[in-house]
Amino acid sequence: MRSSIEKSKVRRGFDFGAAYYDQTARFQDEMAADLARRFLAKSGDMSTVLDLGCGAGGVLARLALSCRGLVCAGADISSGMLKKAHGKIKGTEGFAAIQADAESLPFKSGSMDAVVSNLMFQWLPDPARGFKQVAGVLRQGGLLMMNTLGPETFMEIRESLSAAMGSARIPSSDGMFHPFPPVEELRQNAESAGFGDMEIGSRQSRRYYQDIHTLLRSLKKQGVQNSAGLSSMGLGRRRIMTLFAEEYTRRFGSAQGVRVTYEVIHLAARKA
Repeated sequence: MRSSIEKSKVRRGFDFGAAYYDQTARFQDEMAADLARRFLAKSGDMSTVLDLGCGAGGVLARLALSCRGLVCAGADISSGMLKKAHGKIKGTEGFAAIQADAESLPFKSGSMDAVVSNLMFQWLPDPARGFKQVAGVLRQGGLLMMNTLGPETFMEIRESLSAAMGSARIPSSDGMFHPFPPVEELRQNAESAGFGDMEIGSRQSRRYYQDIHTLLRSLKKQGVQNSAGLSSMGLGRRRIMTLFAEEYTRRFGSAQGVRVTYEVIHLAARKA
């Protein structure tokens, strides 16, 4: 259990970011498009699907366009994001978006043929519980297909912030950064929940921003800034931010701008 994650802060962050999400979350939308494409290639004769952590509706909207006759529920903890999702599926028969906690799903046991999830599992305080909830709502042989983020995500922010705090003689710790789960932890969680026939792997995706301030503004508008450890600096925040910006630019700046890394983990499995 990764109890350092506060669910209420995650929800508030995404409620705030909902207003800007479609304009700033390009990486997340690309991952949604990729997940929808991979799911559609395997969807076959499935009739009931849950989009878990549907956010602003990136996957949900693509399924609504491609899967007439499908019954699909989107679920998210953020009411702000759900408003965005509702707008994208409005008038699509069989599609709905509801507020729900991924660690306590309100669906009947065995009621879903498939669960898809785009970049949500990394926000769960207890991913193992999330996998068990998914297994509970899936029928036997049902498909789980998901993207999530691994521990190399925001590696540049962690390295630069730790260096800045060291220069200021302020102690840092791994606990101030978001604990993105590694591949092996996710594999074990899925297997313990009763999943088999598993495909899992990871890759890096690097993005560039004009400067560190543009990057941080973008993360805030996506609702994820606090996951990088930037809310844990106390009274020395202004000084640390200056040192942090200098370290980041020196270490990871180039003619392309400043770099940020996402480690994307892909998982597909069947309920045994």
